[in-house]
Amino acid sequence: GIEINIIMSIRDYAKQKVREVVCKFFRPNEIEIGALSNDDITTVLKESFSIKNQEYINRILEVSKGNIRLAILATQLVLEKGLYELADATEIFSNYYGHILRNADINELEIKSMFVVSLFGTVNIKKCDIIKPVLRKLDIEEHIFVDSCKKLSKIELIDLYQNEVIRISDQSLANYVCKSVLLEKKHISIADLLEIGFVEFKGRIIFTLNTLMNLFYSKDVEGYIETEVNTAWNKTSGKEEWEYLLSFYSINPEKALKLIKDRIG
Repeated sequence: GIEINIIMSIRDYAKQKVREVVCKFFRPNEIEIGALSNDDITTVLKESFSIKNQEYINRILEVSKGNIRLAILATQLVLEKGLYELADATEIFSNYYGHILRNADINELEIKSMFVVSLFGTVNIKKCDIIKPVLRKLDIEEHIFVDSCKKLSKIELIDLYQNEVIRISDQSLANYVCKSVLLEKKHISIADLLEIGFVEFKGRIIFTLNTLMNLFYSKDVEGYIETEVNTAWNKTSGKEEWEYLLSFYSINPEKALKLIKDRIG
């Protein structure tokens, strides 16, 4: 007889459906393949590119987030132009993810929908209350957002689990989308985002701002984020104003010191 081996790679969101079909014919052997670890990528950098400098390696790991393609692009840039060029990884992300999004032929509304998922990390489309203020600011109706996410899952830009929970498994793609919406297109201002979300999802906003600063740092980006934070901060009072101090004291140390003195006094 003839023995035939079939190898299939399946995205997580489709695994259960594929398993059900395949199991009608034979029992498959499943192998889970995760993202490359930092150790794996470090080995590639050292053995394939002869990079030994730990500072270079650390920055490449920070930029690539387990994505070997990004790691290689970052490595090539470092070897050609030096580590300084990686302070702002815009060029690498734009060349890689910009190409992916253009080829996917998605519209502005779908980019905004991806941003919402990126901002919150995971979203339950059957329990959308927490994201509604952001959807309103982006001028997206809830049912349109859900339809957009279903379309995006079909072209594998986001993952949809059990037709209910959505997330973007590629963290670097999520970071690029946040940069596009918040820093380039400015579909929603950071000040507006803070005003509607600081109380409810402060942690996710701060995580996003820190990520943008770490990956896409420039004086312009720093200045814009500082201006937006101060704009939102200046509209607060009482407990919320103090919470801004705890989160953003380094952005406006003079304001922070005044608030502390006023509280002591």
